[in-house]
Amino acid sequence: MIKILLSKDRFDLKAEEYLQVLVSVPAGRRSPVSAALVFDTSGSMGEPAFGERPSPSFLTDGPDYRSTAAFHTKMEFAKAAARKLIGSLQAADRLSMISFSTNAKVLFPMTPMDEKGKAKAKRTVSAFAPENMTNMYGGVSLLDGVFSEETKENGGAGRSCRAILLTDGLANEGITSDDSFADLAASLAHEGIAVSAIGIGESYNPHLLGVIAQAGGGNFHHLKTLETLDSICTQEMAEASEIGGRKVTLKVSFPEALLGDNLNLYRQMPIPGGLEIFLGDISGEKDVVLPFKLPNGYKGGKVTVELSGERDGHPVSAAAEEEILVGHGNVRAEVMRRAGDLISAKAQRIAAGMFAHGDYTGAGAVLAESSALLDQLAPLAPELRAMAAELSSEATSYSTGQVSENVVRSSYQVSYRRSRKS
Repeated sequence: MIKILLSKDRFDLKAEEYLQVLVSVPAGRRSPVSAALVFDTSGSMGEPAFGERPSPSFLTDGPDYRSTAAFHTKMEFAKAAARKLIGSLQAADRLSMISFSTNAKVLFPMTPMDEKGKAKAKRTVSAFAPENMTNMYGGVSLLDGVFSEETKENGGAGRSCRAILLTDGLANEGITSDDSFADLAASLAHEGIAVSAIGIGESYNPHLLGVIAQAGGGNFHHLKTLETLDSICTQEMAEASEIGGRKVTLKVSFPEALLGDNLNLYRQMPIPGGLEIFLGDISGEKDVVLPFKLPNGYKGGKVTVELSGERDGHPVSAAAEEEILVGHGNVRAEVMRRAGDLISAKAQRIAAGMFAHGDYTGAGAVLAESSALLDQLAPLAPELRAMAAELSSEATSYSTGQVSENVVRSSYQVSYRRSRKS
């Protein structure tokens, strides 16, 4: 279930090194899902999404929409996503819907998704119309209320909880800071409610939605075309219904080492002698990579990692330890490659957020700095040279603004998935 890999078999105390924790949790049996859609109905959702007009067959399950110029708006893309997600639910699943513009409200209480429930849910979606401002925080903050105590307790006695935010990501009313959103999403995740985010259009802030998804233990999706909806819905429902481990946390004990922030950007907090890292609900294989430095005079010791979480309503735990030896050592290239991949992905995510805020110079600098770091590491893993060259090229494009908004958001999505191995 858990394994520790080190970047070398011995350490000479001169450089930053890397620790990789591999976590493997087999998918669980299909369990009922309680889902909530958090739907952006602000005025900006009435704007064009990508300047393209998708086929009407993607936008409706019936004759409600025929030939209308509104097919290309963000709102219609969001409605199409909502209909696809509703259609993917089974009769034992439940759904609630929240809308937010200047104010946020629960428009559709938690309801079983039998045929009657699905029809009612789709009628609710059809009535959404863009208006006013974007109180995204207000919408997300209502999630705790729509998931009952029965739903949350022990995953709802086998029931998985998943919230999906559908938005163009331009929060401009109420609380808007990244840190506040991260704290809110993290509190939901700790209660067993995973939060994913779907960004629509080319004007949303990918970093904000990534922060929400990361802290909420969910996924980030950039909705480029309606043809990508099937894969998004498949991934969301598969993960929600076949969770292997819930509320998974890693406790890394490495008392004498200086541990850095994990390269995956999982939420972490310091504890005596180490770090605690929250992975949330997981299935399959995940990893966490931590940079570390050993102090002068270090004589050797051990690093220990403990896993805790829940499976099928019961506590689960596992532990592993690895001895730290001092001296001239051999490089484990696979660990260095993964560290380099995450350094690249982290830089691309940070740069995308800065670019979205108009800080082209800062975005280019982040990419250039990470490119230089990968060049330094390349003698230990030659594959990193190609990553360094890619970041260097991107640094030039970002710093001069010569990259499209769609490319920036697509890059963020790919980088997010690389960091989570999804």
